[in-house]
Amino acid sequence: MTGAEDETEARRLRTVMREVEDRIFDGKHKMYHVFRKFDKDGDGFVSYKDFESHLLANKINISE
Repeated sequence: MTGAEDETEARRLRTVMREVEDRIFDGKHKMYHVFRKFDKDGDGFVSYKDFESHLLANKINISE
């Protein structure tokens, strides 16, 4: 990826994460609250499957 592609991907991910935060929490919270909500087993990691499950459960439709 080029620097421009990396920046585009980073902006897209920030947009998705803001949408996740808005749908899961009332009001704005720090992103670690979102992470903790996704980290079901508390091991400090969110698998792709866990991430995808939360997106689908909250009706956030994005492509892979």
